[in-house]
Amino acid sequence: MGGSSGTLAAVSAEIELARGLDGRFDDAVKRLHGELGDPDQLPFRARRIAGLLALCLQGSLLLRHAPEAVADAFCASRLGGNGGGVLGMLPVTAAVGTIVGRASVVPD
Repeated sequence: MGGSSGTLAAVSAEIELARGLDGRFDDAVKRLHGELGDPDQLPFRARRIAGLLALCLQGSLLLRHAPEAVADAFCASRLGGNGGGVLGMLPVTAAVGTIVGRASVVPD
């Protein structure tokens, strides 16, 4: 990754802060490390790596700072492999009422 190794190290450190909080997240981080550790045809895999890096960073932030229902729904739909990366594909176990209620705007 050339001159961006400092940036990659900083993002990796941020991701590592959530290790152990969710198995799906941990599996995604393992996949990311596998992708980064394989230099073969790296330029051709760059989009996949960038996407996985973004998902891992989002997951880390949500697991550490968002309500549990939000973090769980993200991990299930984006990292768990059941959603296929399609926005809005939530498992039936997602706490949709809690998530929607959190986003509702109530006038004063």
